[in-house]
Amino acid sequence: MVFGTDSSTFDLDLEQISPPHYLVKNHKTHIEQISKQIKEMTNAARKRLTQLRLITNEKTNKIRINKKFKVNDYVFVLDRYINPGNPRPLHLKLQPSPGIVLRPIWTTTLVKRLADGFTTLYSNDDLK
Repeated sequence: MVFGTDSSTFDLDLEQISPPHYLVKNHKTHIEQISKQIKEMTNAARKRLTQLRLITNEKTNKIRINKKFKVNDYVFVLDRYINPGNPRPLHLKLQPSPGIVLRPIWTTTLVKRLADGFTTLYSNDDLK
């Protein structure tokens, strides 16, 4: 509300620099030189930011894991069961019984456990 509708975008364009103050009209050439330097610095900063953005996108795309499950895929579910008296280091990270994907949804998946036919909805981050 304070900065208007375009407040979410940060743009370094300085095409229109405000006119010089009436007290500094004698230094107009100096002001133009400084404004030219500011434009050059903003162009360099813009180029550097786009290069950094491309580099970080490439790095994240290299290590990205796509978890797109299909119907009838075999999956293992992260074990979140808490057994009192059993320390966590002796627990397996995944449940020992595999499951079958019944219906993949955007961020979750409907899984049926093979051992007993239990059907539940799991987050894709909890499946392997």
